[in-house]
Amino acid sequence: GIINEYDKYNNELIIGDVTKDIEFKNNLNVITTSFTNTFKEGIIIGKVKDIISDSNGLSKNVIVTPIVDFNNIKYVCVENK
Repeated sequence: GIINEYDKYNNELIIGDVTKDIEFKNNLNVITTSFTNTFKEGIIIGKVKDIISDSNGLSKNVIVTPIVDFNNIKYVCVENK
């Protein structure tokens, strides 16, 4: 899936375009993949809170509670390897 939105009021990521039929498991880890070389594979970004079918029933949206509260991040470090 692709991160489509961040709900700052509920501190939730909305992951869209999930085409696989996945079984909902509360608190299942959500990790980065090696789909592109942008991010290292296997980094935990959050936990599954809910899975909802889109309005067309063709894909699913996964609601994720991030590991960190993005509303409280003041400083970040960018690693260049």
